[in-house]
Amino acid sequence: MKSVDAATGTIVIASGLKTVTVMVTPQTIVRRYAGGSVRFADAKVSTIAQIQKGDQLRVRGTKSADGSTITADELVSGMFRNYSGLISAIDASAGTVTLKDLTTKKAVTVAVGANSDVRRIPPMLAERVAARMKGTGAGAAGAPAGAQGVPGAQGAPGGHGAPGEDGAQRERSAGSDLSQMLSRLPTETLAGLKVGDAVMIVATSPSSDTETPMAVTLLAGVDAILRASPSGQTMTLSPWSLGGGEGGEGGGGPEGGQR
Repeated sequence: MKSVDAATGTIVIASGLKTVTVMVTPQTIVRRYAGGSVRFADAKVSTIAQIQKGDQLRVRGTKSADGSTITADELVSGMFRNYSGLISAIDASAGTVTLKDLTTKKAVTVAVGANSDVRRIPPMLAERVAARMKGTGAGAAGAPAGAQGVPGAQGAPGGHGAPGEDGAQRERSAGSDLSQMLSRLPTETLAGLKVGDAVMIVATSPSSDTETPMAVTLLAGVDAILRASPSGQTMTLSPWSLGGGEGGEGGGGPEGGQR
């Protein structure tokens, strides 16, 4: 989410590569996710005044003909964090994984619970995403159905980046594609993870320094994707792509909150 004006009821979000203006009316139902959960049933009634720049939103409403505005019937907001790196430790009894985050260069421990959606991307598909990020991919715009063990993966990224796209734009575009295909990727479990696995994680934002962030989405097998962004400024995933997707039609993922 890029900006919010409670007085006018206007919120500007980044959805993929587009900027969308959300109009909040007195009839709009506003909720906010609880700190430890992205289940819609756990979201609390809120107000636009509690939404802050950097939050992520999921919106349901009526879009304008050109898609640039949405008049919201209902929206839910929350704050999430993105981590990526190699797993350095796994505590099965505590249900946690520890990694050194590429962006902050700090060790972070993330809980993986019953509501966490854990997936693994096949190596060949990860290479295609990495090629899209670098603008060096070759081939068709999408993998054929069933490719790399992903049923119905027509949306898999591939091919060269769009003309005129810079590196940051390519990463956002590839991240948007990857978020859309997540629900079709093979599921994984905490027991199936191992030290040294490359992962990307979307997690809840802790309310205190002593609270462990909870994984919303954990994607393993992303070695090639992380190598494609050696600076550590890797693309991010959306928390709304999987289990957190109840209650909306449009959204501004974590990448939108960071721009």
